[in-house]
Amino acid sequence: YAGKQVIYMYDFGDNWEHNLSVEGRADPTDRFVCLSGTGHAVAEDVGSVDGWRELKDAYCTSHPTKEQRERRQWYERTASNGDPEGLAGDR
Repeated sequence: YAGKQVIYMYDFGDNWEHNLSVEGRADPTDRFVCLSGTGHAVAEDVGSVDGWRELKDAYCTSHPTKEQRERRQWYERTASNGDPEGLAGDR
């Protein structure tokens, strides 16, 4: 199976599609294990790929709009897997 791709759909309402690369085979387990990745974990209930992009954009500006400040506040205080330190810098 090495070299094959697996497409995994998470949250059918928001259509989060993950492309996984199979690197090899290991002993059977009852779950998948992620060996590596890049970026920050996506916020739950952010409202689709566009919502995640807009949240990241809110942290990439030094002069956020009112809407961007509200997005930051939601992520830092309300999102179930949010981070009080936000997504600034290399986070």
